[in-house]
Amino acid sequence: MLLGYHQLAAFYRASAREIKRLDSMLRSLLYAHLSESLTGIPYFFPVFLQMWTQCCHPGLSTVRSYGQVSRFVHDNEFFIDLESRALLLAVTNQRWLTVRLDVCGGILVFSVALFSVLNTSGASPAQVGLALTFTSGLSSCFALNSADE
Repeated sequence: MLLGYHQLAAFYRASAREIKRLDSMLRSLLYAHLSESLTGIPYFFPVFLQMWTQCCHPGLSTVRSYGQVSRFVHDNEFFIDLESRALLLAVTNQRWLTVRLDVCGGILVFSVALFSVLNTSGASPAQVGLALTFTSGLSSCFALNSADE
């Protein structure tokens, strides 16, 4: 059972690392485009901030002056969609691990309960309760340890 936990955790760590790298790359694309285009779109800022950007940063109103607001809004939506896809992958990857570890933990608790019902070990009810509590806590500990990576 420990080997199964280890294999699941190793697979999750490798995939989570790649997904986190992808998410960071797409987030940096989004932030770069957002920083380029945000100050040129009039309805994102209050009036006093619009006046400040126009008087202090004349190059930031270029998007408006060339009439490219809709193109920048469309590009921003595209980058937000890309970053949302990577975030969805990360959440799905975490859910995958959670389901697999819960199934392994359930199998572990079921096997301890089955062996105690069949009375193969001759353990007292107090020992069986302790073993069930320990296996339940052990599966939770493995889930937390794997998810922290």
